[in-house]
Amino acid sequence: MARKISALNEKLDHLDLLAPVIVDEDATYKEVLDVMRKLQRGSVIVCSKKKVAGMFTERDVLNRCVLEQIPPATPIHRLMTPDPITISADTTLGDAIELMHTKGVRNLPFVDAKGNIKGLLTVGRVIRYLADHYPAEVVNLPPVLHQTTQESEGA
Repeated sequence: MARKISALNEKLDHLDLLAPVIVDEDATYKEVLDVMRKLQRGSVIVCSKKKVAGMFTERDVLNRCVLEQIPPATPIHRLMTPDPITISADTTLGDAIELMHTKGVRNLPFVDAKGNIKGLLTVGRVIRYLADHYPAEVVNLPPVLHQTTQESEGA
């Protein structure tokens, strides 16, 4: 149990973060979609003067842009989620997970002390980290605590 708790207290500065995909706030919706498709990424960090100004994700595309039939020339700053929560080297894994859960976000830009973008922490990266560092616990974790099957597996 102590090992699991210590993982939540680990600082994020040594995690394998996703390289950020950065777009300028004046980029068009079409340009951003093209970048997301080309790089096969579900989100981009929108910047203004090299600082984080917002996030734009595939959820934004599905929940807003498709439904509202947004014109391709629309500047991305009109569609982004402004002022996203950021994390830094002193943020713990537990803090990041709590932020993702309470704020309902799946992506957290990682910035240095000067606000420069260094990476992106995603839910997928958190899951991968936990699975890599606690494989026995992840592999042996039943879908529901204390779940048992009534029938034997197999054909």
